[in-house]
Amino acid sequence: NRFAILLAVLERRAGISLGMLDIYANVAGGLRLSEPASDLAVAASVLSSVIETPWQGRVAFFGEVGLSGEIRATTNPVGRVQEAMKLGFERVYLPRRSFQMEKQALLEMQKSAANSHDLQLYPIENIKELRYGN
Repeated sequence: NRFAILLAVLERRAGISLGMLDIYANVAGGLRLSEPASDLAVAASVLSSVIETPWQGRVAFFGEVGLSGEIRATTNPVGRVQEAMKLGFERVYLPRRSFQMEKQALLEMQKSAANSHDLQLYPIENIKELRYGN
């Protein structure tokens, strides 16, 4: 089960104590999360709940979380950020490698977004960086 593995990685690699908690996840409308790029969003959601601190503003996340806590590059980072922009998100956390591979296009997109609303990109390398981004 991908969710159980993600919880184990959060506990082991991000130093978040989850052992005494019962953690459940519900996806709206019965949507199935088979896309590995949803890992980071699920991890951010669990973290927010455990530390009882909601993410401030409109925040989007995408990235696959590996067993050692690394945030792996995902396909189509430009399209994902474009969609987040269209939906009005202000901050996007994404894999550092995805950002580096498409840096020019993403920075141009960020610059053009400044006209309509502020868009901040947060490239991260490891799951533990989420603890300090909230």
